[in-house]
Amino acid sequence: MLKPLLSIAPLLCLLTTLGISQSSAALKPSLPIPKQSFDKAQEPSPDLVAPREIPHEDITDRLDMAGISDPQEVVNFLENLRSAAQALDRPALADLVHYPFTTYNRGTPVKTYYTPEELLIDFEKLFTPRVMRSIENVRYDNLFINSQGIMIGSGEIWFRNYPNGIKIKAINGQTFAIPVP
Repeated sequence: MLKPLLSIAPLLCLLTTLGISQSSAALKPSLPIPKQSFDKAQEPSPDLVAPREIPHEDITDRLDMAGISDPQEVVNFLENLRSAAQALDRPALADLVHYPFTTYNRGTPVKTYYTPEELLIDFEKLFTPRVMRSIENVRYDNLFINSQGIMIGSGEIWFRNYPNGIKIKAINGQTFAIPVP
């Protein structure tokens, strides 16, 4: 009998915090709750399905951290990146990378590419199915931005602005083995 009383105490504390009277027979909240129809399944918001035409202000406000002042540049870069990935246009994807481009495995440098032609030799090792899915699913309103750049997905791709435009600075999830010394 003691256990049920212990589990009710946090609930009563929460009810008090929310302004719900414990003595009220109906336990009516002090603020009105809007009525909603739960009879039919609600359609997902178009914002959850399609990319936004107008960028989110909070993302746009942080673009300067990655050296970008115009949100349209990011939108154009993402469109080019996604189009190249969907078409599996390897040369176009390689052209979107900043060179020299060094790959790392747990902080250890693995290989440096100096040209797109060099990168194309190891294309499948860099642009793995996981990386390609992340590119194909990218949306402006889901970007993460910090002083390191702009992140796509769970960090599969990082990009930022360089003197020659917005370019990929890191690809994570590649399939390189750590070289044995």
